Amino acid sequence: MLSIELDVYSGRPNPEWFLSAKQEQDLVDQVLANPKMMLPIDADTGGLGFRGYLVRAVSEDDGAWRQSQLPSQFRLAAGKGEEEAVLLWLLDTSEKPDSSIDDYLREYAQGVLRGDEAGGTQEEEVFEETAGLGPCRRFYSGDQEFSFWNASAVILLNNSYNFAANNRNHTYAQPGRRVGRIYTRLDLFEVRRAAQDDGFNFGCVLGPANVYTALCMAPGPAVRDFHWYRLCANGNWCHKPGRAPARNTDNDGRLISDPRRASRGPYTQFVGYFYGVMPVDVR
Repeated sequence: MLSIELDVYSGRPNPEWFLSAKQEQDLVDQVLANPKMMLPIDADTGGLGFRGYLVRAVSEDDGAWRQSQLPSQFRLAAGKGEEEAVLLWLLDTSEKPDSSIDDYLREYAQGVLRGDEAGGTQEEEVFEETAGLGPCRRFYSGDQEFSFWNASAVILLNNSYNFAANNRNHTYAQPGRRVGRIYTRLDLFEVRRAAQDDGFNFGCVLGPANVYTALCMAPGPAVRDFHWYRLCANGNWCHKPGRAPARNTDNDGRLISDPRRASRGPYTQFVGYFYGVMPVDVR
């Protein structure tokens, strides 16, 4: 059986669905016809927003995938024009009664695949309480070497919140879950409250044991999610968009001197800067 993930979120787990036996055979035929569309699980397929798909075999049945001897997991990247028909077809297979993908999210992904959604800078909403706050100016790790986060064995297990806390504990951490008070709504007030319960403090207090982060939100209706950045060396900010590789650039490929002014795709709400005392225990 094949699992398909729409690789779109940074903080939340991606929506997932399963292919029928016929759909699995159809995908095998299309991939075998163009094997170059398969990318390694640690391939960089983009920043914030829809990045493509994660395809994984989740059972050892004697289906078309096992018989084909294709890899047990790989990526299909959005934005590769020659494969647009295959990627749009795969998106159509998500139209199932038990799918967590709604019409808003499906239409957004279709727009990215067809080139209608640039995924770059959009009109920004700034949370009013951030008006007098500037970014912290200390760092905890380098801004060039991310192998600790991007190795194929761990890349799918840690998200932007793990990265912001500098805590690679393979939990796909969620704000507030460690203390039993996970966010109850996907809005900036609840996600900020839950992160503060975990030990993040709103604002910036410089100290030798502090890690410095920033939070933004994708308010929907298509993408409803949260995303975190962490200050790294040379005054640059770095981030790990969900199951994708950690990076030091924004959606326009620029180094991030301040996440508030970065190209963030659908994450248009900037919530503010935070600091935590290392190690920040997130789960």
